[in-house]
Amino acid sequence: MPTDTVATLHDRLAQSGARLLGKALDELGSAGWTRIPQDHAKATYAPLLKKEDGLIQWQKSAREIHNQIRGMNPWPGCFTCFNGKLLKIFTADIGDREAKGTPGSIVEISEKGIAVATGSGMLVLKEIQLEGKKRMPVEEFVKGKAIKAGDILTGFMPLGSAL
Repeated sequence: MPTDTVATLHDRLAQSGARLLGKALDELGSAGWTRIPQDHAKATYAPLLKKEDGLIQWQKSAREIHNQIRGMNPWPGCFTCFNGKLLKIFTADIGDREAKGTPGSIVEISEKGIAVATGSGMLVLKEIQLEGKKRMPVEEFVKGKAIKAGDILTGFMPLGSAL
């Protein structure tokens, strides 16, 4: 589903996998099952994720960043930098139009969220957490912060920021 995160997909697959494993084990003894060894030449290695893998590069497309956010939730999470502080991004949507602006620039703030220009398209931030603050919907965040169109989210970390 387009809104799935690693956490929601994990839970859904755990239920389906348990059910299907039971069915497969029941059928394992029946005729027609043949063991096939894995072809190691076709096997691939997936490296472990590191916290740094969650750093958003705004030059990527809105779709790539959206998928990165979903794929890194709940761990290691995705983040960017706003006014010298770490800004974690938990949920976002792909905007319905192209954004005019430098990748990482905030192009619009509305009840729908904080719209950010990307390398291709627009990403609308929905749920975020500024360093030292609690996780919140963007509607709450914008009430208490001086954030405006034209502000820039950067793909690098300030010195001293904790991932």
